[in-house]
Amino acid sequence: MNQELLSVEEAARILGIKPSIIRMWIFQRRLRKVKLGRSVRIPSDFIEDLTKSNTHFKKPGRRHPMGNKTTPSEKVAEREKRGGLNQQWFKTESRCLWLDRFMYKGVYYRTKPYLTKTEAKDALNRHRLEVRENRRRFTNSLRRPLRSIVRVAMTSFSLVSRTQGGSI
Repeated sequence: MNQELLSVEEAARILGIKPSIIRMWIFQRRLRKVKLGRSVRIPSDFIEDLTKSNTHFKKPGRRHPMGNKTTPSEKVAEREKRGGLNQQWFKTESRCLWLDRFMYKGVYYRTKPYLTKTEAKDALNRHRLEVRENRRRFTNSLRRPLRSIVRVAMTSFSLVSRTQGGSI
């Protein structure tokens, strides 16, 4: 196995991306590496395979460097499955409401990948009603003891003032 090894900077220059992205891919085990002391080297044949494949290295995101890109038709189908909801809106709403998750041994698992638009709106309305009802119950639970304390204090004060013969 006599192959040329490239440094991170050389591999980044060949691929046309930043060295930090190469380091990130190595850390995520997306690229093969060879450790030479404290430095990290990448096999040149692997970099050549990457350059031969028609992949875009500008923004790797969470994709594999070999390029598992989704086509526009797949994106449209995904959006329709969500009921036309914006992906960011869905993420924030589902994260706030925890509607599509269940907990098992301290770990949250997803029950279904997406909510439809009507399901998400109904769930949000149910959640808001629950919060409103809980607030109402809490404030009423605070008011009841105060009313009874005030009544007891008023009756005891009036009894004391009557026995002493004074007026208020």
